Amino acid sequence: MDKFYEEFKKQHKKAANKRGIIVYLAPLKHSKSGGPKGAGGYGDLGDIDAKHCVIFQTNLDNKESFAHEIAALF
Repeated sequence: MDKFYEEFKKQHKKAANKRGIIVYLAPLKHSKSGGPKGAGGYGDLGDIDAKHCVIFQTNLDNKESFAHEIAALF
């Protein structure tokens, strides 16, 4: 997730400093070592100030995945 955010900050400096939620749409498959395999999305649940999540290729057309990941930020 940190790599997505670093690249986002490079490309969108003003938006990165604003309040709100950032949803990354990734044409990648999720494969975190030691973590869930094949997850449709990922959010940083350990960070109380989290404001971003990613939806992976397998679930880009699944509105429930978007709702699930965005809801986890609240």
